[in-house]
Amino acid sequence: MNLPKLKNKFVLGNELPLIISSILIAIVLWFIISITQYETMTKNINDVPISMELSEASESSGLSLISCDTQKVDVKIEGNRTEIGSIENDNLVAKLVTDNISSAGTKNVSIKIESKNGKEFEVKSIYPSNASVVLDKIETREFPVTPDIPNVTFAPDKTFNQSDLSCDPAVINITGPSEQLNKISKCIAVSNKKATLDSSYILQSDEIRLYDENNSIIENNDLSVEKNNIMINIPVLTQKKVGLSVSILNAPADFDKDFLDFSISADNIMLASENGSAKFPDTFEVGKISLSDIDIDYSTTFTIDTKDFINQSNLETVTVTLNNDNLDKKQLVLTDISISNPQPDYNYEIIAKSINVTVIGPKEIIKDITASDLVADVNLLNETSSSNSFTYDVSVSCPNYNNVWVYGTSKVTVNRTEKTVATTVTQSPATAAATVSN
Repeated sequence: MNLPKLKNKFVLGNELPLIISSILIAIVLWFIISITQYETMTKNINDVPISMELSEASESSGLSLISCDTQKVDVKIEGNRTEIGSIENDNLVAKLVTDNISSAGTKNVSIKIESKNGKEFEVKSIYPSNASVVLDKIETREFPVTPDIPNVTFAPDKTFNQSDLSCDPAVINITGPSEQLNKISKCIAVSNKKATLDSSYILQSDEIRLYDENNSIIENNDLSVEKNNIMINIPVLTQKKVGLSVSILNAPADFDKDFLDFSISADNIMLASENGSAKFPDTFEVGKISLSDIDIDYSTTFTIDTKDFINQSNLETVTVTLNNDNLDKKQLVLTDISISNPQPDYNYEIIAKSINVTVIGPKEIIKDITASDLVADVNLLNETSSSNSFTYDVSVSCPNYNNVWVYGTSKVTVNRTEKTVATTVTQSPATAAATVSN
């Protein structure tokens, strides 16, 4: 029973070359028939890359391709079998049709397919057949740079003013689509370095941040920021917190200025100086007050002027109010008014013999005070009037009490007359003798 099997194996081995030859002949015949009978064929080619070049007409308008929503397309081509049979996606290029576009903006454009090696075919379909592109003009603009030092701190008595920070260079160039450049509201040079400063310093920025008008960071790879070594100058200030005070003017020498108790709307002010060895006052004087201007309900507002110091508290005004809990006032009539320091060549006379005054002081003193406790004087030391009748200030004091003062000013009319000089006649001896003998 094994002999027939061996015989079949032997016969098949003899016929193998014939079988292979028959297959090859069949393939050749099929190829010949295909070429002669079926010369045209269709072929699907996927992932044909899109060229990001614009037409000459668009480029001549100054436009550039900013973005395209499609990177590759799938195509179906038809042509002679011998022409397109070997075509693959790297033999084709998809081009954007932008011939009639001359303005910036978002455009919907068609796509065309071309052969890289000149083979001819008919494009049956393209998918997608259109692309959305953004076209714009590329410009370079100059933007001012603002510094930022988020990780810099200062020694206890040192500080800085944000407005005093500066960048060198102060401007940079940014290149990109005009639409993107229009969105830039501010350009920040940031130094992320950590440092504690006690004197002026220069840091190099390590980052440029762009912000729009809503203070949102602009993240766009289409913008090219000029690579500059931007240095941030940090002027360090010396500062001190001091209390506030007022000074009293035109008070009698024996008046106790410390008796006056004022409330000030701010407790203190922070002063600063660029001079590291600056001497700060113990208190900062917000204003000067004439004693005669202080009524029992006195209150006034002063504008802060720190002069040579920098106002770090941004304190623009303060209100000063007299604490009057234990104070009272009284109206008195003074009739005893003296004149001091008159000019020696003149006689002076006060026309009005009385004045009304308002005295203010502690309640227990004001209750019993009388006109006899006050001294009214017209001091003519600096009198320079050209008229023989003039008005002049009356100085009123209370020598018996160093915490009582007069509110307001009083004036009196003064008449001035030139003094008469006595004339003396000198006689000769002979004349005198004759006079006696007569």
